[in-house]
Formats: sequence, C-alpha cells, structure tokens
Amino acid sequence: MVQVWKRFQRETPGCERLPPIIPLVVFHGSRGWQGPVTFADLVDVPHQCFLPYTPAFQCKLFDLSPHGMEELTGNAMVRILSDLFIAHGLPERDGLGKLEKAFTTLNELLQAPGFAQYLEIVFRYALQIGDIPKEQLGRMVIETIKKHDVEDFLMTTYEQLKQEGRMEGRSEGASRVLLRLLGKRYPEGADRLLPLLQELTPEQQDALSEKILDAVSFEEIHAWLTSIRGN
Repeated sequence: MVQVWKRFQRETPGCERLPPIIPLVVFHGSRGWQGPVTFADLVDVPHQCFLPYTPAFQCKLFDLSPHGMEELTGNAMVRILSDLFIAHGLPERDGLGKLEKAFTTLNELLQAPGFAQYLEIVFRYALQIGDIPKEQLGRMVIETIKKHDVEDFLMTTYEQLKQEGRMEGRSEGASRVLLRLLGKRYPEGADRLLPLLQELTPEQQDALSEKILDAVSFEEIHAWLTSIRGN
C-alpha cells in the first residue's frame, strides 16, 4: 500500500491527499485462511493507550479454499485475475508474459454477455499496474483477442482515456486559477485552501468564482468550502 501511494505521489505531484486503497487477499489452501484480516492483529500492542497510534485497517478476503483446484483452473476469470496479480510483482519481461496470458485466457469469455466490460477492466488494470505504454498494450490486445471489432474497442477506450485526462487537466487548471484569485484577495491564507479546491466539481468551481467576488472575509470562503465538502 505504501508503494502504491508513493507511486501516486510521483505521478501526481500537485495532489496533497492520497487516494483510498482497498487491500484484497485472494487465497486458496487445504485448510482455508488461518491468518488475521486486520493490520492491528499483526501488531503487538503492549497497552490500550497505543491503539490510537496504531494503523487500523483490514483487507477484503476472498477465501477460495472450499473450491477444488480443478474447479478453479476451469474458471477463466480466476486464471485471468491470477495472472494479473502475479504480473504486478514480476520484472518487466516476465510481467508482459503474464499480461499476454491473461488476455489470451480472456478469449474463453468471448461469447459472454459482458465481454466488452471484462476486456475494458482488464485493459485499464493492465495500464495501471505497470509502465507499459498503452500503444504497446493495445498491440498485445489486437494480437491475442480473437474478436473482429477489438480495434474499435481500443479506439473507443483510448478516446475515453483522453477525455478523462482532459477533464482532470481542466479541473486542476481551474483549481490553480481559483487559488491565484484567492491569493490576490487573501494572500495570508489562500494556500491552506488548496486541498479543498482539489475536491470541487466543475459546478462548484463556477460557484466559488462568484463567491470569491462576493465574500467579505477569508473565513466566509473557508466556511463555504467546508460546508460543501463531499457534496
């Protein structure tokens, strides 16, 4: 989890808050899962007074032990997830091999009603877990997926990724403009509002631009931003 957050900070240096992470554990064994699922159970806390300073989170456990190996190896989605998870921790060359294997297995789901969604999820996940360029990953998909319209899928997905990038860029740009406006009016406290500005929707950004002009104090701006947080 720490490595994921460090990577996020490297890739998004302007963001001051970390994204949430849901830890997943997929397990299969003869006796079933025997270990803890909370981090606190791994820490030897000598006294209750240490609890507020001990990280408290738990993992989402998927214990597949009741299912036999024959049943699991016959499930295409289980094999795809297994290869994706393994690829994340391998050197680049070996990782690419696992990714290719995952896409090859995906062919077994060609006739499934949700195939397009499965393909998009696997494609997006593969982009996230490694530094492979999307064009290279796209070529891998074209070479492995035995579906005539796979290139149309890739073009659509590329366009979605570009649009998502544009929206993020516009939002970050608007936050910087609003921060500069706030700095002009309230030079002493504007920087403290940056985390709140980064959470605003486009509609809230428009509302804030008018609020900056009408507000009579920095406290009024801060109270307004706090009141709409999470809405």
